[in-house]
Amino acid sequence: MELLCDIQIPEIFIAGIDKFNVTRNKLMHYELELSEAEVNETTRDLKGLYEQAVNFFGIYIDNILDLLIIARFETVDPEYADEMAEHYADMMYDEYREQQLEREHN
Repeated sequence: MELLCDIQIPEIFIAGIDKFNVTRNKLMHYELELSEAEVNETTRDLKGLYEQAVNFFGIYIDNILDLLIIARFETVDPEYADEMAEHYADMMYDEYREQQLEREHN
């Protein structure tokens, strides 16, 4: 973004984004198990990154908080909701089958 828009991005903001890209990749591509302390730390870091993002983009986007509130409460497309429900049902079934297979082998 710095190169495209000639906007100086604070290093701490870039570092926060990079850190969460690593965490996101682990969540999306691998099984990631976090301890309660790690969940708390990640949550605290994410809240801090959110505040940095709002402060940074607030310089360039008027009424960013209002826009975020509106976006947070947008309605979900019914087709998307149906797809997600089906996806979660499949996940639950797969987990149930794995548990059944483990019980059969023990």
